[in-house]
Formats: sequence, C-alpha cells, structure tokens
Amino acid sequence: MENALYDFKSKNENNKQFQCLNVISKLLTNIHKNPTEPKYRAVQRGNPTIKSKILDNPGGEALLISCGFAFDDTSFIFYDEETLSNTLHTIDAEKETSELSILTHEAKEKKLLIQSEQRKFKEQKEKAQHEKKLISMKMKLDRQEKAHQPKTGDLFAEDIRFKPNPVAMSMENMMKLMPPIPRR
Repeated sequence: MENALYDFKSKNENNKQFQCLNVISKLLTNIHKNPTEPKYRAVQRGNPTIKSKILDNPGGEALLISCGFAFDDTSFIFYDEETLSNTLHTIDAEKETSELSILTHEAKEKKLLIQSEQRKFKEQKEKAQHEKKLISMKMKLDRQEKAHQPKTGDLFAEDIRFKPNPVAMSMENMMKLMPPIPRR
C-alpha cells in the first residue's frame, strides 16, 4: 500500500489527495463499523463520487485496490479483512496530513487546537471511567467482606434507642423536655 500511496501523492495536488483519501476513509470506516453488511463491501465503479474523487485521479484506482478492494466487472469489492484496521489507520493519518496542507494558517491552528482539546477530553473521560470502575470494585469487595463477617454482640443501628436518661438529667433540663402547661 505504501507504494500506491506514494505514487498517488506524487501525482496529485493536496486538495485532490484530501478528497480521495476522505472518500476511501469513509468506505473503510463503514466496513469497519458494519462488518456483516454486504452493502458496504461493494462500490459501483460508475458511482459519481467514486469516479470523480478516486478513479479520475492518477493512481486513485491503484490506491483503492491496495486498500483491499478488488475489481469485479462493474464494482470494487472489499476482501481484505485482516488488514482493515491498519489500512484505515494509515489512510486516516494521510488524510489528516493532506487536510492540514490545504488549510490556511489560522484554520490549521484552530484544527490542531480542537484536536488537542479532544485528546484531553478523551483522556479525562477515560480516567474518570477508570476511577469509577475502581470505586465500583471497591464497593463490591466491601459488600462481600461485610457479608462474610460474623455478627458480634455489638449494638446495631436498629438496636439503639435515643431516649433521655432521667437519672442523669437535671430538673431544669427535664422541664425543657416536658410539654408546656396550658394557661387558663
């Protein structure tokens, strides 16, 4: 695939590279997300998008074939399941590179900032999920440990009675606890 990719990039300008790689990326992503759907595995050669963005560019057809598609009469059929993840990763990386080369300086900085923030957010989310999982596991272990502990003669919450102790209370404090005497 590296040879086909190099050949394709050397023969096409950055904008054409991005358009072609974007379409191939979408094709591979659909196959990756829906591996059992046959409709994503076949691409018609006469499809206007496929024709204009891939096949009309020098080296486009060779690149599509090197990504795991085979030509069958009127369509390209994806067959290379083993290398799908690696191929998709390579195409996406090349797509990002070609996209950055066609953006203005301001748009490039904005895109890189957004990507950086997305990475940070993803890391924070993963960290929070990990912490949540650890807490859940600790709670489960605590419950198991408590269930296996023998009950002792200690007081349990339901056995405790909160009542004033009249012996320990002064007369003044007892008067505060008594209901008021109605006046006539």
